[in-house]
Amino acid sequence: KVFEEYVTVRNAVETHTMGTELLEMSLPDVWSEYRDNPHRTRRHFAVWQDGAIIGRGIVTLRPTQPETGSHLMADILPEHRRRGIGSALHDVVERVAIEAGAPVLKVNVPHVATAGGPRVASPTGFGDLWSDDDGVRFLRSHGYALEQINRISLLDTAGLAERVRPLREAAAAAAGDDYRVVSWVGPTPERLTGDLAELPSRRQEDWRWTDMRALVRALPERAGPGHAWGPGLFSQIDADRRIADQVGGAGQLV
Repeated sequence: KVFEEYVTVRNAVETHTMGTELLEMSLPDVWSEYRDNPHRTRRHFAVWQDGAIIGRGIVTLRPTQPETGSHLMADILPEHRRRGIGSALHDVVERVAIEAGAPVLKVNVPHVATAGGPRVASPTGFGDLWSDDDGVRFLRSHGYALEQINRISLLDTAGLAERVRPLREAAAAAAGDDYRVVSWVGPTPERLTGDLAELPSRRQEDWRWTDMRALVRALPERAGPGHAWGPGLFSQIDADRRIADQVGGAGQLV
């Protein structure tokens, strides 16, 4: 019952912020994503008022890479904001992260694209945010600075196979025998986990990280800025997906 309320708050905040229910998560999805595994430890907090959960907090730590810092989350239902509840929750999760030894505190918050008004520019040179956005105002008032913006895109899959087919044929003609499509259903084959782990590792290396770039020590598995993506971590993600009773790791290599 408590976890169900927790997920309801998570989805309500996300829907209010983004203006769509498309990013809502089911209970199994949230359970697989928010549980601990060998690569991350998560502390969860909830705020109750009159017997109901009105907010939630998360502290995420990387036990194998503590120098990369901690990710924090503090969500309050819109109708309960601007009463000091969010600040009190933020103080709790921040204190837990600092006491755990996190040298950097990071927050990843969704924002809606709002035109006009005063802006906060990203130091990467890509994008800006409306300065009166709830998340922007709250985080700046607590001493956080914007470092980078990630874009969320919506792909219309109607007729996608027909639209992609000529692109795939053109790519195959250009690459010749060097191009092939590998498909699977279920857990990612062990022989492919290294290749797939390389993708986010290279993506992290190629991004402009500004001051968020963290010094990462050499690990047995390949390490990149932020945290390491190695075959072990990729296999763990597959395991988390299976816990959610979904088809974990289904995909294609192009």
